[in-house]
Amino acid sequence: MQNLKTIFTLVLCTLLTSCSPKWINGGWTGTGYQVDGNTWEVNMYADWDTGFEITYPDLSCGGVWDLTSQERIHLFFRETIEYGQDNCDQGLEVRVKRISKDKIEVEYWVASYTLDEPIATAQLTRIPQGQ
Repeated sequence: MQNLKTIFTLVLCTLLTSCSPKWINGGWTGTGYQVDGNTWEVNMYADWDTGFEITYPDLSCGGVWDLTSQERIHLFFRETIEYGQDNCDQGLEVRVKRISKDKIEVEYWVASYTLDEPIATAQLTRIPQGQ
């Protein structure tokens, strides 16, 4: 029943552009922090109409985020690594939380783990247009 509710919400919000979280549109950059202490650069480009691209330059990998559900200030994605698969985990669940107009928090979760905490987090800052 919960899956049906999620699908209905996504369909409804697709039809009603006022539900589209345009706040995420644009370029974002920051640092990711793994639970083991490793850090890595994160770059994300979001366009609500065309998709979400993610790159991890320090890890030499990147790919896309596919939206799975949304709430008012949270977006939930499934990450697909399209290049550098040997360098990054595949199929992570990603939660994006809007902090402010120019800041978002990203949490990375592995469905096969039974952790109470994400395996990594990142704070991303909006890249000013024209840069």
